[in-house]
Amino acid sequence: PTATATAENDAAQLPESDHFHTTAPLTYGANSDGRLCRLEYAPRRELRPSAGRRGEHTLSTSFKEAEARVKRVLQSTDTRCGAASCVMVLDHSGSFVSEDAAAEEIDRNEVEPLEWHADPRGTARCLGADWRPVRLEYHAIDHSFASGQALCTWIVDCIVEMHQPVIVLIYAGAHWVVVDGVRWQQEDGERVLVGVYVVDPYPHEPSRLFVPAAVFLRKYAEANEFGSIWLSRFVGVGPTVMRPFPFKEDVRIRSFSYSRLPNSSALLKLIGYRVLYEQTISQMNLLGFEELRRPMGGGGPRRPVFVIGVGVSNFALVPFDLSDQPETEGSLWAAVEIETGSILEVTDDISANLELYERNMEAPDAALDRDMVVSEDVFWAPTALTWSRFSVFRRVQVAGREAFLFSNGRLELNLQLRGE
Repeated sequence: PTATATAENDAAQLPESDHFHTTAPLTYGANSDGRLCRLEYAPRRELRPSAGRRGEHTLSTSFKEAEARVKRVLQSTDTRCGAASCVMVLDHSGSFVSEDAAAEEIDRNEVEPLEWHADPRGTARCLGADWRPVRLEYHAIDHSFASGQALCTWIVDCIVEMHQPVIVLIYAGAHWVVVDGVRWQQEDGERVLVGVYVVDPYPHEPSRLFVPAAVFLRKYAEANEFGSIWLSRFVGVGPTVMRPFPFKEDVRIRSFSYSRLPNSSALLKLIGYRVLYEQTISQMNLLGFEELRRPMGGGGPRRPVFVIGVGVSNFALVPFDLSDQPETEGSLWAAVEIETGSILEVTDDISANLELYERNMEAPDAALDRDMVVSEDVFWAPTALTWSRFSVFRRVQVAGREAFLFSNGRLELNLQLRGE
């Protein structure tokens, strides 16, 4: 859709569409799935269209968002993240492909089959195959970048200029995800990336995460450690985009200065979480999230959850109450790193993990026949089962042996860490 606003009150006359909403109050999950989506501001902060590009809108607070929303597809096995990501991107373009068919196409075109579950070349050729009824409107290739900043620039170009989602290799080559939205600002003729929206095909992860750009660059977009062709490179699969005028340089990454928080659950309780909430709200405002308030009672977890990092820093899961805002599920959660005070992830979809947050949790059905002692503490580690900071677990004792209990009831005796 295209529209222009020439007077202060013109925005109120803009037609409703999939991309521009002129009268909706501020929400964080107004899409049909109830999952995290773009901001929608009240009339005093009306959305104003940009130059009419698909999927892009401008906020009067100077934030801009562009999106190429995909329908989430869950991978059926631990090794099919690449195939599931391809299915999501193909579905966005109107090609309805099964995960099995995508996996077969990837396997047929791999150039380093022994090193990958889905190598970048096979993934790119899967997107470019002659699927029916619609082929992609661009030529998909595997992109190899020398820096994470160059990767982020390509992501912004693809989503803002072409309205196309992209597939990105994260965690040093361990996992494929789809990035289908970006939040950015324009400052002094430069684009400044504020954050990206990540759709993860792995089950039991939040459906959609907002990840601040600096965190995405530091903790997600890591140089690949597998194979030889893409070794030490930053990898994405999608279209090639000519750099849009007048932006000739890579995007800058928005970063902030933070204050360290009390590094223990006891200290956070002692101060009544006041410092935690004050700092979290301040940082969330800088990322474009506004009108946040602390939970005031009701069902479910209503207080921050202190999470002990195994081999990584500790963090807190901080809830906010949005129950007075229509078309939301009533809550928003932020993962806040204790060591730096920085926002790691934001979501409104953590229902799969809610049972883990209660101190008096009973073992899930899958473990009821075992003599189990469940730890009161909540943990997180970078493993193949826990990609997001919201996918936490507990330590348990089973028949005198230590094990790890995940939110889906899965028990693991060995916790294999991956590098972060």
